[in-house]
Amino acid sequence: MPLMECLDLFDVSLSSVPVRSLPKFMDWLPDDFPLLKGFVQQFPGTLTADEWRLVSAFMNIKLAGCVMAYSIHAVKKQYTQNQSVDWARVSESVGLSERECLEANQFGDGKAWWIYDPNTFSWDMANRMTAFIQTNYPRPLPVNYTAVSNYMWIERDDCIKMAGLLRGEMTWTKDAVAKVVELRNQGMMYKDIARQLSPNLTAEKVSYAYLAHIFMQLHTLPTKLGCKLRM
Repeated sequence: MPLMECLDLFDVSLSSVPVRSLPKFMDWLPDDFPLLKGFVQQFPGTLTADEWRLVSAFMNIKLAGCVMAYSIHAVKKQYTQNQSVDWARVSESVGLSERECLEANQFGDGKAWWIYDPNTFSWDMANRMTAFIQTNYPRPLPVNYTAVSNYMWIERDDCIKMAGLLRGEMTWTKDAVAKVVELRNQGMMYKDIARQLSPNLTAEKVSYAYLAHIFMQLHTLPTKLGCKLRM
C-alpha cells in the first residue's frame, strides 16, 4: 500500500508510540525539521488541512507542532532574504490564515525594542498595533501577544507594556513614583508629568500617586523621629 494511503488510514489513538507534542521549536531534534521539510515538499502547491494531518502522522508530531515549525521556516527564509516578512506570502506557503501564522511563529531575529520615550513616541505605530488588536482580537477574546509581536516585529514584552500604557494603565514601581516626585519638585504640572511617563496617563492618576507618596512619608516620619502620629 502506498505510504500516503497508510498515513491516511493511520489512527494515532491505536498507536503504542506516543505522539510528540514539541510546542517549541527548540525542542525539535536535529533531524526532525529536514525530514518535515522533505516530506512537505512532496505535495504540490499549498498544503490543505487533510494533507497537514498526513504530515503530522508521518512525523509522529502533533499537528500544531508541525505547522509551527514549517511556519517558522517560511518566516525565517523571508526575513533572511528581505529583512522583513510578508505574512500573506507566509500564509500562502504554509496553507494557514495570516493570523494562524502570526500566532505560530517563534522566530524573532532582529525584533525591535519599544520603550516609551515622550520625545520619540509615534502615534502612527501605536495606532497600527491598536488596530491589529481590535480587528483580530475583539473583546472578549484574549489578545495573543505573540501574534501582535510578530505583526509589529517588536519584542513581545514591549508590546504588552505599550498596550497597557495605551489603555492608560501604569505600574507604580518605586522608580516611577520617584520620577513623579522628582518632576513635581521641579515644578512640573501633573498633566506634563503624565506625558513623561505614558501616552495616555491622566493627570489625576499622577496626582494620586504623588499624594499617596506624600501621605506615606508623613505616616512614617513620626516613627523615624520616635513619636506617635495623632490622627
